[in-house]
Amino acid sequence: MSKGELENTLSRALTQWEKEYLGRGSVLVKTDIIRNMVVVLLKGILIPAEKELTETKDGILSVKKIRADLVETGSEHIKNLVKEIT
Repeated sequence: MSKGELENTLSRALTQWEKEYLGRGSVLVKTDIIRNMVVVLLKGILIPAEKELTETKDGILSVKKIRADLVETGSEHIKNLVKEIT
């Protein structure tokens, strides 16, 4: 599998995880493999209520905390996905 194919496979797998775990996927997912790192850019992941919350500083912090907690609870599954694919 080429590097580009691997990056594409990772992007699709992470989008699928988001859909299954968080209820919706990102609008844009870009995965880059740089040396021994996998870097994933996700855009368009906020639901409308979260977007509205981000209009204030406290709202931004609240959304960041909730999203970080959600991803942390699913981190083992994400790690396993990346490990299996790479």
